Amino acid sequence: MPAQTRLTDDVLSLGGLALHAVHWEATSRHCPRCGEPTARIASESGKRCPRCAYEHYPHLHPAVIVLVKDGDRVLLARKSFWAKGRYGLVAGFVDAGESLEAAACREVLEETGIEIRDLNYVASQYWPFPSQLMVGFTAAYARGDLRVNTAELEDARWFSVDDLPDLPPKLSIARFLLDHFAHPSPV
Repeated sequence: MPAQTRLTDDVLSLGGLALHAVHWEATSRHCPRCGEPTARIASESGKRCPRCAYEHYPHLHPAVIVLVKDGDRVLLARKSFWAKGRYGLVAGFVDAGESLEAAACREVLEETGIEIRDLNYVASQYWPFPSQLMVGFTAAYARGDLRVNTAELEDARWFSVDDLPDLPPKLSIARFLLDHFAHPSPV
């Protein structure tokens, strides 16, 4: 993400780390193997079981978020629990054994019926709900008719860059990707 948001990024990262630590402490009190209470490993973020010596560390859940463009249009999606009128980008978790690129293609296809091409990594952002690493991509529309997977989304549609709906907050990687699309600047 650009340098002009660095302070905000640093504050967001610190806050995210704090939330992650609270979540980790609450969910790692006992050994996942034998159930014994765990103890911190000195100078590390992990915990060790005094009974079976199993060591475990905080988990990070990778997720992809994709800005799909078709000329001056962008594909936006809406979850039912979002604020009324708010749209965002297609996103989802990376499955075990799956590459980031494969996850990006799969998520867009599963949620919208759209196939993409020209997938490019743009940026990443730690997102502490509770412990996600959001990996942001842009892609171009390749083929397919828009079919909303209602198990995942309430709505999805193409929007002109000149007529965007209510968007995610400015601190989010979704908004960073959308702002960069709407107002491209040389790198």
